[in-house]
Amino acid sequence: MMMPRIDDTLFRTALHYTSVARIMQPLTTERLKREFDPECAERCLLLYQDDRLAEPQFSPFLRGIGRLRDVGISVRAVNAVKPVPERLLKTATTIMYQPCFGQYATLDVSAVEALRQASPNAWIVFCDWFAPCDIRFAEGVEPYIDIYAKKSLLQDKASYVDDVQAHTNLMDFYSRFFAIDYPTRTWTTPAAILPKLRLTPSFSTSSQLYRRFQDDMPNFRPSDIDVHARLQTKGSGWYGNMRQLAYERVSQMRKYKLAKDGMVSKSKYMDELARSHLCFSPFGYGELCWRDFEAFAVGAVLIKPDMSHLDVMGDVFRPGETYLPVAWDLSDLDVVIDEALSDRTRLQTIAVNAYNRVQDTLNFQSSLAYLKSLTRTVNVRTMVTN
Repeated sequence: MMMPRIDDTLFRTALHYTSVARIMQPLTTERLKREFDPECAERCLLLYQDDRLAEPQFSPFLRGIGRLRDVGISVRAVNAVKPVPERLLKTATTIMYQPCFGQYATLDVSAVEALRQASPNAWIVFCDWFAPCDIRFAEGVEPYIDIYAKKSLLQDKASYVDDVQAHTNLMDFYSRFFAIDYPTRTWTTPAAILPKLRLTPSFSTSSQLYRRFQDDMPNFRPSDIDVHARLQTKGSGWYGNMRQLAYERVSQMRKYKLAKDGMVSKSKYMDELARSHLCFSPFGYGELCWRDFEAFAVGAVLIKPDMSHLDVMGDVFRPGETYLPVAWDLSDLDVVIDEALSDRTRLQTIAVNAYNRVQDTLNFQSSLAYLKSLTRTVNVRTMVTN
């Protein structure tokens, strides 16, 4: 079984963002484009974007491609902006497509239509890796796809077809909260898309975070920082106002040691985070942030605006169990921080819970279940664990 091990190593580097991976990329990309394994009934073609935000959706399949072949699933991948070999389009049973977003998150629907025409019998999965949890592209792509997949989805799926004014739920709330103007939504959401909605991984499956979840529990270090809150506040409209509010609220916590001002290197940032009791992570343009999973990985307890409206793969945001929620207007941030820092034993329990919850989503069985949720049928020879 040497070949699957070679594949696992090569494919694992295909979407990594290091100089070594870039040197290896010509080799890996060519191997990614070869014909499907003839003995596999399920033939999955990944059309990926070379972007760190898009990587986590497909990395579970690239990381374990050899093991997937062992259970009857052949995986191939091609950069979505490059020519796709016709032989792969004609023989794929499932095609997972990450779109190229234009300026202001626009989408060329003709690319999806062309994909359907080239592969009329394939099961097509549209993998939307855009940050907000809205499904703005559904109106254009719904006639051509079988599944619409995102890193996060509203729990109340019916609300997607409601007449929401703003582009996103966060824009809607914070624009009203700060009494500022916002662009009105220019699309409608077809009800036919609702049964096609599925979840993909968010950030924990990325190459830079996956390796941090390989121990039995977080590698706890002595904590000399109470709250980690290095926040980017630049931005306009609702986003800039929301991030500035977050910075001001946490800055009022002067009785605690904070890590919040200035830019630091990534290594120093992660070192600080590992030495912190708490990590404050306000929303970005979407609810999910790299910071959330970085905190989970190093054992800092996450404090974040309430996520109970959202579905995320693995149900990793459990209030009081894996993170500590605060109100969206941050009016109770000081109370939540005070209560959290008064019970260090509880903090360690929450940190371990969060780490374990994420870790459970990263094994091969979870990757197989994820793939199965996106495909029409997965004809596997055996179900293996771990």
